[in-house]
Amino acid sequence: MLSRPKLVYERIKQSAYPENLVLLGILLFPVLSLSVRHWLSGIYSLLALLALFVVFRKSHDLFKEEKILFALFILLLLSFTISASLNGWSDNSIRRLSNVLKYILFFPTYLLIRQYKDLSGLLFMGIVTGGAALGLQAIFDVFYLGLPQGSGIYGTIIFGDLSILFFSTTLILLFFKKEFSVTTWLYIISAMLSALAVYLSGSRNAWIASVFCVLVIPLLCFKFMKYKRAILVIVPIVTISASTFFFTETVHKRLNLAVSEFTTFVAQGAPKDIPIKYNSVGFRLEQWRVALHITHDAFFFGYGGGNAGKHVKRYAEKGLAHPDLIVLDTERGIGGLHSTYFETLINEGVIGLAVMFVFVFYPIYTFLKARESSPLLSTVGIIFVTNYMIFGISENPFVHDNFTSVYLILLSVFFSETIRNKYLDKGHRMAAYGQDGFSCENTYSTK
Repeated sequence: MLSRPKLVYERIKQSAYPENLVLLGILLFPVLSLSVRHWLSGIYSLLALLALFVVFRKSHDLFKEEKILFALFILLLLSFTISASLNGWSDNSIRRLSNVLKYILFFPTYLLIRQYKDLSGLLFMGIVTGGAALGLQAIFDVFYLGLPQGSGIYGTIIFGDLSILFFSTTLILLFFKKEFSVTTWLYIISAMLSALAVYLSGSRNAWIASVFCVLVIPLLCFKFMKYKRAILVIVPIVTISASTFFFTETVHKRLNLAVSEFTTFVAQGAPKDIPIKYNSVGFRLEQWRVALHITHDAFFFGYGGGNAGKHVKRYAEKGLAHPDLIVLDTERGIGGLHSTYFETLINEGVIGLAVMFVFVFYPIYTFLKARESSPLLSTVGIIFVTNYMIFGISENPFVHDNFTSVYLILLSVFFSETIRNKYLDKGHRMAAYGQDGFSCENTYSTK
């Protein structure tokens, strides 16, 4: 299913500006994601700047689903703007503007990406290569540098989350592979290395996502796999994964610690004389408890983007929460609550939270509706967005530069190509696409 390296080279070489830059950017985007600083945000910025120079030279006829997606982005931006304006544009909200700019730049970036066919093939090649790179990075971090966990250049959380994102995509490609070939071995090697990166990251967030992926991906792919292949691939994966999660000492200890921290908080709360600063589960739960208390004073529109941590701190200063929640940096920094949903509730109120839920659920709905026309892309899209929803339980990937860059680029490629396939008539689709579902043409028109 991957584009052949020789064909990729020839396509980029023969392409004119700006197509050659777009193709190269999409291909390289996942490769050194967490090994070179500013790699992800840098490539996203370059594509966005390129888009600003080229996409407004002609009109663009959007399909219905694309118009809805754009409308949801506008609502997300309006929710932030209204909430921040009602609360006086604090330093926290102003600091959040750099991330908001990425969402604004999504519009021209998407319009640029949707002009070219088969970008998914290039992106898949980059993801398979990037998954292997993350595995090698994890081995280097742990066994050469002597670090306790694989972390790359930005820490264990995004390292584990991006590793499971690349692993899940590679696993789907493996399931959809019709014939055994050299490419199959590339998938297997990449999947093993990216799975190793997930494990060595020590990120419990990524481990939860990995359990979800291992259970759900085979169910989504089963209809499109040969029966024997399904049995031969699924059984070892489930067996190895179960062994890793239930019998590996490192995983066992960290999961037991998480369960212990959770049960202790439920039974005892957060006694003020017992530190919880380094109790990751207890600290998060105490933040979320406070969030539910203070949301009543700004129920509809919240306290303004970036202000959640500051208001949790002020609540703790009144003696109503654990003193470890008094973090001075939240007065001027972003100060998150380690959760997309609780942070959105405090920053932008129940209206903002509703917008966020629609924002993430609509792409999933669209991918589900496209199961017949784009089985591979729809499966990848469903798992990709759902993984971000899982990450959002204990982190907020939608407000960090690198997390956001990955989400916006992958969404642009997968969503635009899925919609294009939906509106191609069956005869055109059979003529334009090969057995693996990748296009032979370079550009397309909506009309």
